[in-house]
Amino acid sequence: MSTARRLPLAVVTVGGPRGGGREELAEEVARLLGAELLDRDAMAREAQRLAGAPREEMAQRFEQGPAGGRVARGIKAFLERSATAGSAGDPFLGPTGVEILLSRSVQEAATPTTSAKQELDDKHYLDVLTMVTKAVAVAGNVVIVGGGGQLILRDVPHATRTYAIAPLEARLRRLMEAEKVDRPTAQRIAKESDESRRAWVKKYFKSDVDDPYLYDMVVNTGLLPIKSAAQIVAEAARAKERLFAV
Repeated sequence: MSTARRLPLAVVTVGGPRGGGREELAEEVARLLGAELLDRDAMAREAQRLAGAPREEMAQRFEQGPAGGRVARGIKAFLERSATAGSAGDPFLGPTGVEILLSRSVQEAATPTTSAKQELDDKHYLDVLTMVTKAVAVAGNVVIVGGGGQLILRDVPHATRTYAIAPLEARLRRLMEAEKVDRPTAQRIAKESDESRRAWVKKYFKSDVDDPYLYDMVVNTGLLPIKSAAQIVAEAARAKERLFAV
């Protein structure tokens, strides 16, 4: 009987403020690990692909798409639980449609709850985001950008939770270049984005997004080039694979 230990495939989450380099870092880490890169937009596109599919086509569609169908399976789990509970009916057909929930921007989702309907929508939003994130992570080999991954997967021991930061000046330069805007506009974007991120994490997870103890590592991309930072993160992910081999 073989005593070789099986390595869990890497799971990396990358968070951080706009202009902090998280997207670039996540992309390079995924390349180094040979892993799939997923973010909120990819999840929303997958929900849209599945939305309104005829019942006879649904099974086939669930086996396709990002992460070998894992995004779809997370959506399916949410649908089945909603149908069993009878609380959301068929989420693809009503105002609580999964594609609508996952298409919410951070700013929209962070809005304070002011009605019973919004409270229910917020619950469905967090439920589907949690189920999809966990379904994507369960088989590993994935880099997840944003979406509260560091909190949703906090009990996954081999997940490498990363926070990408940069000095404000570096963030503003990146925003001005990426968005083709002037400095005052970049300052406004950075301020509004920071406020929304903090409000979003506080609303749904009762946590401070800037708390360093939520992460395995905080990477300053204003000091470290993206490629160098990505090598550090990728090596940490591989080390966790070895540490938690079963």
